[in-house]
Amino acid sequence: MNDLDAIRAGLRGIDQRVAAGQYGRARPWGGAGVVVTETGLPADRHRDFYSSPRAIVTPYVETLSWLFEQLWEVFARPRRLGWSRAAAPPGS
Repeated sequence: MNDLDAIRAGLRGIDQRVAAGQYGRARPWGGAGVVVTETGLPADRHRDFYSSPRAIVTPYVETLSWLFEQLWEVFARPRRLGWSRAAAPPGS
């Protein structure tokens, strides 16, 4: 199984678990410029080099955070195993 097949299989697995109601809960997600929150983010007090994260405001913080963790695992695994853009098939 190549990396792209593994990613597809991972996404299918997440889809099947969610469809079956077998989703989990996780601590509020924060990473990659995104924060999952129930209340929003405080206003910027100052501007710095990095832009403020984007907030996803939802009453389902723990469930959406679980989904983000699952997606991170699916897409991070090939990189941990040595996948690189240079080794990807053309057009990917």
